[in-house]
Amino acid sequence: MTFPPRRFRAASALAAGILVAAAFVQPALAEMVERIAAVVNDEIILYSDVVAAAQTWQAMIVGIRDPEQRTARQQEVYRKVLDSLIEDRLLEQQLKELGIKVSDREIDEAIERVMTQNRISDKETFRMALSRQGIDYQEYRDNIAKELRKWQFISARFGNKVKISDEEVRSAWEKEQAMSGEEYEYRASHVLFRVTKDDPPEKEGQQREKAEAARTRVLAGEGFAAVARETSEAPNASFGGDLGYFREGVMMKEFEDAVVALKVGEVSPVVRTPFGFHVILLADKRPVPSRTFEEAREELREKLRQQEMNREMATWLKQLRQKAYVDVKLDRPPKDVAPPEEKGAP
Repeated sequence: MTFPPRRFRAASALAAGILVAAAFVQPALAEMVERIAAVVNDEIILYSDVVAAAQTWQAMIVGIRDPEQRTARQQEVYRKVLDSLIEDRLLEQQLKELGIKVSDREIDEAIERVMTQNRISDKETFRMALSRQGIDYQEYRDNIAKELRKWQFISARFGNKVKISDEEVRSAWEKEQAMSGEEYEYRASHVLFRVTKDDPPEKEGQQREKAEAARTRVLAGEGFAAVARETSEAPNASFGGDLGYFREGVMMKEFEDAVVALKVGEVSPVVRTPFGFHVILLADKRPVPSRTFEEAREELREKLRQQEMNREMATWLKQLRQKAYVDVKLDRPPKDVAPPEEKGAP
C-alpha cells in the first residue's frame, strides 16, 4: 500500500521532546465523575475520553489569564475534540464493517520510518524515547495501525477520483519559488529539563536551576553537545541535543520564538515550554533551498493529491454523520467536573 510519509514526519518534535503540549488540563480520572459525552450509533464516548484526547490542544489555552476568555477557549477546544472523536468513531465503525486490516509488517515498517527520521537505530531506544514522552509503546503501535487503516481506506475510496494535473503541480511549484529566500531552515540543539503538570511545585524551581547551571557551563566554554549528553532529559540527549534542520511551524511557539531570535552560534536564555526548561544553541540558519520543477514535481503532486483526498474524506464524513445516529449529551465541559486552572502556565 502507498503510505504518506508526511503523516509520520515528526522527527524534530519527537527528538526535541516538544510535541504539541499536553493541553486541556486533566483532573485525575479516578476523581472524575464519569459521564457520557456522546452516543455514536451503538457506541458511547465518555467525558474522560474527550479530556484525554484534548491534551494535545494545550497550546491553544496556555497563557490565557482572563478567566472568561480561558473558559471560552476551553469550551471551543472541548467541542472541536468531541467532534473529532465522533468522526473518528464513525470512521472506525466503517473500517470494521468493511474488514480493513493492516499487517504487523506494515506497522513495523511505519515505525521503522519514524525511527529513521529520528535517527534511532534500535527499538529499545525508541521505546525509551516514547516512554520519556509518556507514550505507551503498544498504544503507539495501535495508533499507527489506526492511521494506516484510515489511509488505506482513503486511498481505496477516493484515490481513483483524485487527479492532479500538471498545471496544478506547476502552480504549486511557482508558489514555492515565490517563497524562496523568504523562508528559513534552522539547525538547533537543546538541553531539556522536564517538568510535567503532575510534578510537585518545588520541581519547577529545581529544574530551572539545572537549566541555568547547564547554560552557565556552556557559556563558560564547555561544548554544548557534551553538556547535553551529560545532563539533558530529552530523547535526543545521546546525539548532543541536535535536532537537525527544521522550518518554522514545526516546533512549539515558545521554543521556535527563542530559536528565531538567536544569531548563529548564540545560546538562548532558559526557555520555558509546557515540557520543561530548555537551553538552545542555534547552530545554523539557511534559506530553504529552491528546487527545480523536475526535482519537486512528484512530491508536490503527491502532496496535492493527499490534500484533495483529505477534502473528499471530510465531505464524506459530514454526510456519514448526517445519516448516523449521533446524540451529543455534553456539548461543553460540565461545570462540576470542569478542568481546573492550569498551574505554572508560562
